[in-house]
Amino acid sequence: MIKLGVKQELTVVKIVDFGVYLGESQQAEDKDTVLLPGKQVPEGIKKGEKLSVDILKYTDDVKKGAYEKVIARDAVYGRYSGRSRWLGAIILFANTVLGRLILLLIPAFMLYYYKPILAYLKKKGFITE
Repeated sequence: MIKLGVKQELTVVKIVDFGVYLGESQQAEDKDTVLLPGKQVPEGIKKGEKLSVDILKYTDDVKKGAYEKVIARDAVYGRYSGRSRWLGAIILFANTVLGRLILLLIPAFMLYYYKPILAYLKKKGFITE
């Protein structure tokens, strides 16, 4: 079975003027093949030859030519795939301008002015000694 998003070796089953059909074997049926567009086909390819391809599923609204360069999965950085999606949301939020202000600037401000802030909180009765 052809897998999406995984680089794999597929065999040229049929050659047409707009590309080639690839399948897992030479005897693959039409429903078990995928079309590789003519722009992506190496010159001089023959029926029965194997090609290393990465099959992706695109919708009609994808920009043309967006699939010309495929990046390997292990070359993608910054993707959080752990157990908690909230941690991933916090990581994404921390990389925004507002997130940097809230998570970096405000704590730094509070550390720098902790004595006046502490005196104010004691004066208002929030802190008792």
